[in-house]
Amino acid sequence: MQQAFYILIGLACPIGMGLMMWMMMRGMMGNRSADAQRAPESGATHGQQFRSRDEHLADLQRRQRELDEEIQSLQETDKIAQR
Repeated sequence: MQQAFYILIGLACPIGMGLMMWMMMRGMMGNRSADAQRAPESGATHGQQFRSRDEHLADLQRRQRELDEEIQSLQETDKIAQR
């Protein structure tokens, strides 16, 4: 009888951990499917909504120009600092 009690205590931890992992994975998969169902409807990209593909492309090109200017500014600052 005492051995059965120790066996039950020894199995309680791994069984409990397995149940918790299963429940957490089940919850994560539920959230993922809900997000997947909402994503196509929203049409959001990086938190913004674009009316057309052309507007999206124009926005990306604008951001690319801004980043290129910032990179160039930082490179010039580095050249001045190295002198």
